[in-house]
Amino acid sequence: MTDTPESPFLRPGKVVLLTLLGLVVYLVALVFWIPAGWVWHLSRDSVPLPPGVAVEQVSGQLWNGALQARVMGHSLQVGWHIDGLIDEDAYLPVGWRVQTSKSSLQGEVRLTGVNAMALSADGHINISEFSREIQRSGGAMIEGNVNVNSLSLAMTDGSLTQLNGRASWPGGQVTWPMGGSTQSAVLPAMQASVDERQGRIDLQISSADSPDPVISANLQPDGMAQIQVFRRMLDLVNQPWSGNAAPGDVVFSVRQRVMPAG
Repeated sequence: MTDTPESPFLRPGKVVLLTLLGLVVYLVALVFWIPAGWVWHLSRDSVPLPPGVAVEQVSGQLWNGALQARVMGHSLQVGWHIDGLIDEDAYLPVGWRVQTSKSSLQGEVRLTGVNAMALSADGHINISEFSREIQRSGGAMIEGNVNVNSLSLAMTDGSLTQLNGRASWPGGQVTWPMGGSTQSAVLPAMQASVDERQGRIDLQISSADSPDPVISANLQPDGMAQIQVFRRMLDLVNQPWSGNAAPGDVVFSVRQRVMPAG
């Protein structure tokens, strides 16, 4: 009977493997725990910001941080947290939250492949918070919050491959400019839906108790946009209309290019 020679537990190959494993763990932990403010301080000169956007403060770590910014005069807080390295078929799922004094949106961003990403969002937007920008563009003002429900977006190689979502508004007063004066009306609860089909983005707005649109808009892949207003919208705001138009007839339509083709 022969004795089996004992082999040392820490052989040279195992020592190298454990050393490399420890180094990888250390580097991953270092990346996750590195202060986000320090990273921003080193990279801010090489990150071009759009006009009207200024980053005021960055705090936390890369895996769980926040920043304070000012966007066109509005104070904005952005927070994020990395939920892991892999989540099912996605990489680096990042939860995010954007807040102003009256509005809040939150969701998740995931890398789904090479040059591919997906984004989800829920929350509410207070329209009165942006009254200055709306009035400057001549748009209509509504009171209260617009609730964003399950907005999802996906992009591959910089092109939109999926977009759908729903929004709702509980109703209230709406005001709009008319000539040199301002008119107003009280609207019922409204709902909106946005969908993407073969590169075309469709938006429909209707009252909450009817699927028939009062306003529809679409954006074609070639950058052409079209907006249509139906007679039932004029009925909601008590505006007269000459002729015998049915509620589903288009009373106003405009079509123009708003984006480059593709």
